[in-house]
Amino acid sequence: MHMTRRAMLVGAFVGVVASSAAAKPRVMSLDMCTDQLVLALADPEQITSVTPTAFSPTASVFAGRAKAYGVPVNGRTAEEAVAQKPDVVFIGGMWSGRTQRTLKQLGQTVVTFPMVNSVDDAIAQVRRAGEVLEQSVAASRIIAEIKAAQNRVPGNVSPQSPVTVLYLPGGYSFGDRTLVSDLLRMAGIRNVLADAGRVGMTSIDLEHLVLMRPDFVTINEAPANGAPRQATVLLHHPALKRAAPEAKTFVFPSRLWLCGGAQTATALDYLLAQSRAVP
Repeated sequence: MHMTRRAMLVGAFVGVVASSAAAKPRVMSLDMCTDQLVLALADPEQITSVTPTAFSPTASVFAGRAKAYGVPVNGRTAEEAVAQKPDVVFIGGMWSGRTQRTLKQLGQTVVTFPMVNSVDDAIAQVRRAGEVLEQSVAASRIIAEIKAAQNRVPGNVSPQSPVTVLYLPGGYSFGDRTLVSDLLRMAGIRNVLADAGRVGMTSIDLEHLVLMRPDFVTINEAPANGAPRQATVLLHHPALKRAAPEAKTFVFPSRLWLCGGAQTATALDYLLAQSRAVP
C-alpha cells in the first residue's frame, strides 16, 4: 500500500512537471535573428518553426541545434501562422508594419525584436525573449555569460588601440551605433569608420581604405581555398599594400555579429584574442 501511494505521488509529480513544460508558450520565428533567440532559449517542443536561415552555419551559431531538434521550417509567411497555431510569433524589426498588422488580424500575438545595435541591446533582447518564452533561467545564464565576457575585455579603446576597418563583399561596412562596432570597441579595437563619424551600415572604397591605413582589415569569411573572392579582391590592390604593408586580414565570422544573443559572449572573446595578436 505504501509503495502504491508512493508511486502515485511520483506519478503525480511527473505529470505536474510535464504539464508545466507543455504550458510554456509555443513560438514561431519569422526572422534570422529571432530564430537564434528561440533556439538559444526555448525547449524543442516550444518551437513550431523557424526560417531556413536557422540551418545555415554561415549565418547562425545554432545551425547544428536546429538540425538536432528537427525544427520545422517556415517560408516567412503570415499565413503559415494560422496553420501552426503558435502562442506567439517572433519577428525582427526590419519586418514591415503590414506584416505585423496581418499577423494581428489573423489573431496572432506578435513580439517584435528591433535590430541590435549594441551589446546592451543584445542583453535586453535575451532577457525579453526569456520572459516571453518563460525561460528566464536560461536567459539569465546567457546574460551572465555575456557579462563575464565583458569583464574579460578592455571595455573601450584608446589612441594606442589597434585600428581596423570591416570590409564586406561589395565594399559594404559598418560605422558607429552598430553591434559589430560596439563589439570591436569593447574588445579594445578601433573601428576607423566609427572614428570618422560614419554611422550604421555604409560603404567604403579603395581610396578611403588607403587613407585609413588600418592595422588589419576585418572580413566576414575566409576566401575559399586561399583565393580571394571577387567581392574582396580590392583587399589585394597594390595601392593598399603600399599604404599599409603590415596590415593583416582578419576573419570575424558574420554568425558572431549579425545578431545579438548567446553568441555575443563568444564574439567578445574572439575579438579579444585577435586584438592581443596585433603587434
